[in-house]
Amino acid sequence: MDLLNDEQVSMCGLRSPGPTLRQYLEAVEKADARHPYAVLLPVAAPPPLSKVYLAQQLADDESEDTGVERIESVELTQLAGAQVIGGPGAGKSSLVQHLAAEEARRWLHQGRRGGTVPVPLHASALVRHRGLPEQLADGVVAMLDTTFTLDATSLTAMLSAEPLPGVPWLVLVDGLDEIVDLTDRRVVMDRIRRHREDSRYRFLVTSRPLPSLPLARGSDATRYPTYQINHSIVPSSGNSPKTGFVNLAMPIRLRRPSGS
Repeated sequence: MDLLNDEQVSMCGLRSPGPTLRQYLEAVEKADARHPYAVLLPVAAPPPLSKVYLAQQLADDESEDTGVERIESVELTQLAGAQVIGGPGAGKSSLVQHLAAEEARRWLHQGRRGGTVPVPLHASALVRHRGLPEQLADGVVAMLDTTFTLDATSLTAMLSAEPLPGVPWLVLVDGLDEIVDLTDRRVVMDRIRRHREDSRYRFLVTSRPLPSLPLARGSDATRYPTYQINHSIVPSSGNSPKTGFVNLAMPIRLRRPSGS
């Protein structure tokens, strides 16, 4: 399989990454190589996010009943789209980095194929007046802060079509609230709503709460649910001071806010 070129993989209709997509996935796999708060940690060489990230859970309400349905946050990647809201430091950026890296690893290493191919980026990339594939290409390069082996033209062309037959791109949009200009923010939200109708793309959006500007409205609120991050205080299981960064990636539970 690894000996096939992109054209041969495409002609065969295989749901397996060709050389170009593999190069892309190898770059995205490094999304959790650096902790998002590394500069704030009081150590010279903080561990990567992949070493301290704890699995998150999602629940549909605030109840502590064992009967409440809960799913792992990684299952957000199986939805047609969603929003995740939380306060400062709640773990939104960590969630984006973790999901991106894990989806890439499924395709590259785990012997089982993922359901989507991740495109992590900051919401500000969607403000620019360009086509969506160009915005995605610019955004993912800026988000990962790494040197892609793919040139901009090849990356944009790849993001213009399904990555694999029947497999959509999962656009992981971080920091919608960080777009300060309300007009720009509305432009981004409208763009996301419009492109959600395109089967090539799914969107998972993270933000601080925006009560005056809901992330999803009308029928979108049902199709693309909004979840809220709640911290649950969990013992650190005896982590030593050297590896005691767990509180910066605290286990969190996601719930759907009442009335959404």
